[in-house]
Amino acid sequence: MFLDVDGTLLSFAQTPDAVHVDDGLRTLLADLEHRCDGALALISGRSIASIDSLFDPLTLCVAGSHGLEIRDRQAFRRFGEALPEDTLAALRSLRDRAKGSLLEEKQFGAALHYRRSPELGSILADAVRDLHTPINDKFQLIEGDHVLELSASNANKGSAIAAFCDRQPWRDRQPVFVGDDTTDEAGFDAVNARGGLAIRVGSRPRSAARFQLDNVAAVKAWLRTLVIASYKKD
Repeated sequence: MFLDVDGTLLSFAQTPDAVHVDDGLRTLLADLEHRCDGALALISGRSIASIDSLFDPLTLCVAGSHGLEIRDRQAFRRFGEALPEDTLAALRSLRDRAKGSLLEEKQFGAALHYRRSPELGSILADAVRDLHTPINDKFQLIEGDHVLELSASNANKGSAIAAFCDRQPWRDRQPVFVGDDTTDEAGFDAVNARGGLAIRVGSRPRSAARFQLDNVAAVKAWLRTLVIASYKKD
């Protein structure tokens, strides 16, 4: 089982730090991990440090920064490199000029959020595309839900899922991935290639996901039914 975080397990908030994780979700994930014999991982654009802070004291296997960080029970691996300083400085300047935007700086990139000012979307997209052009050999531009991110391009959510599937306890099992955004499409492709189940949260055209759940509440309800059903089988 592979689960995206924002927009899948957690409803979006005005800023990344404003999301809320309740104890019920922590308990649900702990139960689900147990019923999967440990084969559960969170797959997120957030850093692993950010995810750990959100779900503390629960510690799960996780791929952070769009697959550039991976932690299972045996190892912690990193795959990327930092943005050039001049690109980061340009993003900071863009943030300062675009009132209402927020720059999230990461180890292997940076994400410019504009959920508080959605009218800035097209202007910011053009500016970030210009910044991406001279570094597109090493960094990808990810255009997500009210966010524009420059991130090292040598990994994605699909490569992270593939890395987990090559290791125990995921190996030789049918993978399931639930995600909501364009950044999750690589993950959908990865599970489809392995005969798994790709589940999209919300409606979006041209998705590789073959199944759909309506919203975050529907995801949690479905996960609860899986846990309950697994106990009934015992």
